[in-house]
Amino acid sequence: SRISGLRGQGLQLWDISIVKQVPLNGRVRAQVNVEFLNAFNHPVYNNPGTDPTAADFAKVTSQNNLPRDIQIAAKIVF
Repeated sequence: SRISGLRGQGLQLWDISIVKQVPLNGRVRAQVNVEFLNAFNHPVYNNPGTDPTAADFAKVTSQNNLPRDIQIAAKIVF
């Protein structure tokens, strides 16, 4: 019961990236990136308490990951 992560849940995080390139003029092109980190907003909880003398024994009291994050970027490549 003292091994870290033994009783925790598995990770189910999905990171999705969409990239679109648009030619502008000759060798010049625009690039638009959209990234979804933790795209499906799946929570990952901390491991339950393993100290039998503590009040929070076998309870999960907090979340271990961040919520969904969306990043948008644009650049011109020449």
